[in-house]
Amino acid sequence: MHESRPSPTRWWPWLLVVLAPGLFFLPLREAEAGASDTAEPPHLELTDWPLNTVEKQGRQVYELYCVGCHGDEGRGDGEAATFLDPKPRDFQHGDFKFRSTPSGKLPKVEDLMHTITCGLPGSAMPSFPLVSETERRAVARYVQSLALFGKAKIELKKWIARRKPVEEFMESLPDVKAKLRKKRLDDVAPISVSSPPKVTPELIAKGKELFMQLCYKCHGETGRGDGPSSHTQRDWKDAQVKVRDFTQGIFRAGGRPRDLFLRIRTGLDGTSMGATTYGTDEEIWGVVQYVLSLKDPNAKPARQPAGCSTSEEGR
Repeated sequence: MHESRPSPTRWWPWLLVVLAPGLFFLPLREAEAGASDTAEPPHLELTDWPLNTVEKQGRQVYELYCVGCHGDEGRGDGEAATFLDPKPRDFQHGDFKFRSTPSGKLPKVEDLMHTITCGLPGSAMPSFPLVSETERRAVARYVQSLALFGKAKIELKKWIARRKPVEEFMESLPDVKAKLRKKRLDDVAPISVSSPPKVTPELIAKGKELFMQLCYKCHGETGRGDGPSSHTQRDWKDAQVKVRDFTQGIFRAGGRPRDLFLRIRTGLDGTSMGATTYGTDEEIWGVVQYVLSLKDPNAKPARQPAGCSTSEEGR
């Protein structure tokens, strides 16, 4: 005799009653999870960023002269940027080519003042000598503030990763900015520039030896920017970098020996030209003088405002 078993038709309705609520809410839970996964994480808006009086004045100057190329928020994406080569600087990214500070550090106000006043010959960045010094200094401070804003956005991501309340971060923005400014600007000392030695044929010859070790692959033996690696250089946006032709005698951030010394020592952040941290100062001065010696005597100098130099003035 077989033991009787309950018919499935008798218990499956009760099982359905038990499981139905879970089956009903499961799609809702999946939808909620999907929504949370695709939701945009909290982020800083430029309108949240605190500005002092000088920076507010600088923003007004920026909107008048700079926004067309550098964009509303300093990302290098202004309406004219599409037509420019090289592209305008992305201030929020924080990589500045021309500085007196070590590689990876933000520029001082005086560094930015030089660029604003003198422009960058060989690029679309014009000079603004007719803008008052007060306004130029104010917009330099605002550019620094944009760079700090970019750093603050990175700090917010770290804050969120630690699962800390976003509201606390937003409420402490003035303190966040003050700490970033102290760490990234106020506590950063410029590179020391020693007094240049007397220019002699021996100094230039030694400079050429070091040039062939450090610079030849990109700039070429005669400094025309035609070295074997010159066509492979890219910046942080993967845009092609045109290697400088020294024979033209035009240097974007100034052509005084001091300017070139700083370019070699600090490098050009955001490009493949790194900082030269080894070698004695005399050896670096030798490279400077060798580079200046490569200028074509028939090259036409770029027009520059008074007090600006792209040639070997002061050699």
